[in-house]
Amino acid sequence: MDAVASRVILWDIDKTLLLSDKRVNLFDNAFEALFGHPKPADAVIDKSGKVDGQIAREYLALEDSDDFTGYMEALNAISVAYYTDNPLTCVPGIPQLLAATLAAGAINGLYTGNTPERAQVKLTTAGIPTKRYFNGFDAGAAFCQGYTSNRLDGVQDVLSRFEPQRLLVVGDTQRDHDLALALGCEFWQVGDSSIQDDDAITIGKVHDFAGDFQGSARDRFLAAL
Repeated sequence: MDAVASRVILWDIDKTLLLSDKRVNLFDNAFEALFGHPKPADAVIDKSGKVDGQIAREYLALEDSDDFTGYMEALNAISVAYYTDNPLTCVPGIPQLLAATLAAGAINGLYTGNTPERAQVKLTTAGIPTKRYFNGFDAGAAFCQGYTSNRLDGVQDVLSRFEPQRLLVVGDTQRDHDLALALGCEFWQVGDSSIQDDDAITIGKVHDFAGDFQGSARDRFLAAL
């Protein structure tokens, strides 16, 4: 098997494959559905770069509750209903890029902080259904960390299935970069976040969500495989 065919791409979802959604906070909605009242107005929970389960536990702490299952069930149900009616927008050029990576023999996997339920509905309703674009689900390369407490909890699972030199993590945050570092693999950055790369594992960067995955940027990405 050649290098292209053996490459396993671990895609982040939010702000990497899909544009950011600031229309609604579904974690607030799940809190209200579970407890029957809104989250306290003065309670601020930073969701950036965190897995769903970590965010959920911070919300539960506001009520001194341990009903993790109840909260996650509410979050999944609300998410499926919401994104079905209000799909996210795919980063321009992403469907074409995903098709091109598949044609090149790569495995399109995921490493995301979303639950499997939320990952599936986000991607499918945005126009990049997992059955068509993400062969990683069948190849054991879809790592949805939404029920864990830490983004790095799945590292050993990944390494038990794939050698580091086969992996490429694609993401937009320092936490995505640090995942690649923990896996001992290369990293491709999406977006303009300030990411410290002392170990020089970043092999490429896409600056613009408005279409930088098209044209020459797409060619550079494919060449990196």
